[in-house]
Amino acid sequence: MEEAMNYAEIWHAGLASLFAIVPGATLVVALSSWLGKVWASRILEGDRVKYQREMAEVSASYERKSAFLRSELEKTVYVSRLHFETEFAALKEIWSALAEVRGVFVEIRSAGISLPTIETQAETTNRQVAAFGEGYNKLPKAVHHNSPFYPKCIFDEVAKLIGIAYLEYFQVATMRPPGEWWFKGADENREAFVTGAGRLSDLIRERIDELAIRIPV
Repeated sequence: MEEAMNYAEIWHAGLASLFAIVPGATLVVALSSWLGKVWASRILEGDRVKYQREMAEVSASYERKSAFLRSELEKTVYVSRLHFETEFAALKEIWSALAEVRGVFVEIRSAGISLPTIETQAETTNRQVAAFGEGYNKLPKAVHHNSPFYPKCIFDEVAKLIGIAYLEYFQVATMRPPGEWWFKGADENREAFVTGAGRLSDLIRERIDELAIRIPV
């Protein structure tokens, strides 16, 4: 108790000395300024800690969102590339089968093609019909087995070509030269198939360009 009183006495004595040396108004201003600085410093320190905590939370949230977006982007790129590769392979298989049919189409029942000397006309026809049948059987399989992996506009165009090829194959398989019926409808079928193949080629080219543009680099 005595010690507390001593401190109080010392404090009062110190204040009395200050008031004796420094005018009262000046002392009040000085103390107010000092207290203001102390409280301002404490407030600034509190704000600094608060803002640091908030910035840490914002930074952590940003990192989580960035990681999520990177993961989603990687998935998108992977799916896009997988889609491109799958569709490209399907279109390549379809075009390969179609080109094989077209190769026979332009030769069979063509009056302008000269026959080899080692083959009779019947032998040449049988060989072409067999090749036509082999190519024709590949085309529908390639088209229908891959149908989920490419656009409907391409499927529709190939379906028309399959119809034309079927008509031609049916005619050459049921008729044999010589005879007026052998060449009947040949030019029309050939023209329709070659023209349709050209349209399909353009569609495939456009589709591949579109897919290539959508793939992120």
